[in-house]
Formats: sequence, C-alpha cells, structure tokens
Amino acid sequence: MDRQEKRLSELRKLRSDGFYVCSMIEARKILHDVPNDFSVLNTLGCVLANLERFDESKKVLNKAIEQAANQEQLHTAFTSLGVTCYLMGAYSEGEEWCKKAFDLSVKSLIDLAYYAECLIKKGHYSGVIQLLSKAVTETSTARFVVGRASAYYVLGRAYRAIERYDDATECFQYALSLDNEYEVASDALKDVLQIHEEIDEDEKAREIKRFRDDDFPACAMVLAREFLHDMPDNFFLLTTLGLALNNLERFDEAIEVIENAIQVANQDQMYRALEIMASIYHDKGAFNEAEDWYTKAFDLRTPHTIDLNYYSECLMKRSDFTGAIELLSKAENKKESEFYTLGRAYRAIEQYDDAAECFQKALSFDKEYESVDEALRDILKMQKSKKEP
Repeated sequence: MDRQEKRLSELRKLRSDGFYVCSMIEARKILHDVPNDFSVLNTLGCVLANLERFDESKKVLNKAIEQAANQEQLHTAFTSLGVTCYLMGAYSEGEEWCKKAFDLSVKSLIDLAYYAECLIKKGHYSGVIQLLSKAVTETSTARFVVGRASAYYVLGRAYRAIERYDDATECFQYALSLDNEYEVASDALKDVLQIHEEIDEDEKAREIKRFRDDDFPACAMVLAREFLHDMPDNFFLLTTLGLALNNLERFDEAIEVIENAIQVANQDQMYRALEIMASIYHDKGAFNEAEDWYTKAFDLRTPHTIDLNYYSECLMKRSDFTGAIELLSKAENKKESEFYTLGRAYRAIEQYDDAAECFQKALSFDKEYESVDEALRDILKMQKSKKEP
C-alpha cells in the first residue's frame, strides 16, 4: 500500500469510528496535497455535516460533484448532499438530492431510508410507502439487507401517520425481528397495539394523561379527538392532540390544532401554547418560524432551560453557533442536554477546550450519554495527536 492509499485508509477508519474532528483535520491535510480527490472531498463534506457545519459541508460536496469521474461517484455525492440536507432540516432540498441519487441507481436501503425520511417530514406518506414497501422485502442482494430494520421503522411510521395501524404494526414487528434492541420501534409498536385495546369509560381521563406522558401519540390522538367532540375548547385536550399529531409527523394538522389552543388559552396557559407551536415548527424544519414563536413565548416570561436548548438548536441549524453559545451560556440550571448542545456549538467553531469542558459536564449528569462520550473521545484524540511529535 502506497502512502496515499494508507492515508485514505486511515481517514476512512477515523470516520467509521466516529472521530469526526480528527477526520476533518486529516482530510484537510490530504486535500492540501491532492485538492481535487473525490473520495477525500466527499468524506470531508460528510464529516462537516456530522459536525453540524452544514453550509461548509454543502460547498465541499458540490465541489466533489464537480470532480466526480463516473456515475457511481455522482451517486455517492448526491446521496451525501441528501443526507446533509436532511440533517440540517432542509427536507425539500434533501428530497431533491436523494431523488437524483435514486434516479441514477439504488445502492442500499440506507440510502432509501434517508430519502423516505425527507418525504415523511413533508407529509408525503404515500410516497414513503411506494418507495419502501417493495424494497424492504428484497433480500436477494446484500445491499438490501443492511438497513432493513431502519427502513421497516420508517415505513411503519408512514402507515401509522395515515392510521393504517395493522400495516404499521407489521412493519414495527419486522423491524424488531431484525434488531430486538430497536427502542424507538418497540415504543411505536406498543403505541399501535394499544390502539386496539378496550378502555373503560371511567379510565379514559386517566389514560389520556398516561398516553401523553408516556409518548403514545396514536393513542393520545384517538382519545383526545373523542373528548374534544364534547369539549372543543379544552386547552389540555387541544395541546394533547397537537403534540400527538406532531409526534406522528402530521405537522400541518398539529399547527392548526395549536392555533385553536392559542385562541382559548388564558394568560397562564399562553406560554405553553406558544412553546408547543415553536417546537412543531422546529420538528418540521421551519427554523425561522420556530424562532419567531420562541421569541413570542420568551416575551411573556422567563423561558425554561429546555426551551432555550430547543431555540439554540434552531440557531445551530442556521450555522449561528455564536448565537447558540450566547443563549445557552446564560441559561440557569443546565443539565446534560444543554451542556451537550453548548459543547457541539463550541466544537463547530473549533473552540475545542470549551467543547471538551461542556461534554465532560454533560457526562457528569449522565455517564451513559453515548453521543456525548463519543464527541469527547473525538476531541481528546485530536488533542493527544497534536501533542505527539
């Protein structure tokens, strides 16, 4: 293996092991010598996306497209851009790039799953079903084995969103048969199975609270609708329904319901209604609108720390890392989630000492926080390599 091949091999391993800062630094070094290498450009673009530096990622990946020597490389770059756009919440743009890759060829179920994720965020549930329903049953080649559990989970969510609960149940069960530790698929399965359970009239008021608190969105939606028939202006029921629809990725319906909640909210309830509306726009990928709603909520009272964290996430999606740092640095009673977000913002602007300190504080609250542990190990490895001769 020559020196260049060895460097490329080491770069691929750094990325596959989740050392994104280290990968970025190594890719830059290689590109200093070979500035137009497609593989390195694509890798750099992907790790920049992993580091939430989305604007830079897109620029690098567009350069990779210019250097692509064949359709296979074009497919790779299109897919990378689709994933980057998905991660930054630009679902329409992500759909376009994923479709370009899809039109060239279908490499794996993982590629299709990201395409489907963009579609489901836009409410194109029938498109998801059409895209994945045949592909998940294709087992003749290895490319359709890896990622099957994820594909079944996405397909199940599409069926659940249009209230085809039997089909959703089947998909979630298939996902769990492939990965019995797939927690979100397990939770979704419990939700759709509960739909068929009879609930005593006397128990319904208690159960709707449980469904809301335990994140059973389909069950919460069904019961909330039933109660709202007789109590259409009940704030608790409206917000319960709005949250359930949001968790089912039926964002436009959720917005409409929360608009009604805002109309009936009293002074004490208004902050909660505005904060929920902001979170829906956040999950939909409409970050400017989410910021507007958070601002309205924060004008009413001192914001909850968790809401500041969500607001910071909106800022980071727009590459406003300094804004996120300013916002979260002032937040009181920060815990693991807030320190993790703050650390990611510092990491994005390459203030690695500050990032490491935040990740360490996050782990002091939750030693099992895997994403934080991986981010900290990445920075520590980078700092160690700098000290070595």
